[in-house]
Amino acid sequence: MKATLSYPYVGERFPELTGKKVVVKDIAELADIPYILLKNRMNMKARRTLSLKSVWISDADLEPKKRSYRTRSVTKEDEMQKLSNEFLRKPLL
Repeated sequence: MKATLSYPYVGERFPELTGKKVVVKDIAELADIPYILLKNRMNMKARRTLSLKSVWISDADLEPKKRSYRTRSVTKEDEMQKLSNEFLRKPLL
C-alpha cells in the first residue's frame, strides 16, 4: 500500500519541491531518513489534534539525526579508583 499522507514542503534543501505538497514517505526517502523519524520530528499528531496549527515539512525536520553526549570530567578520585581496580584484578604471585 502506497503512503498518501502529504503536506507542503517549506525549505531550501529541495528547491524543486518548495511550496508544493509532498508525500511524507517520498521526501523521507529523498532525505535518507526513516519515515517514522520524519513523522515524529514534524510533530504531526500533536498539530493535527490541536487543529489550530497547519502542518508542513521544513528543512529542520529533514536534518540527519543528532545525538548529544554529556561528557564528564575525570577527577582524581576516578583515576585512583581505576588504578585500584586494576591492581585488585591482578593475580597474586
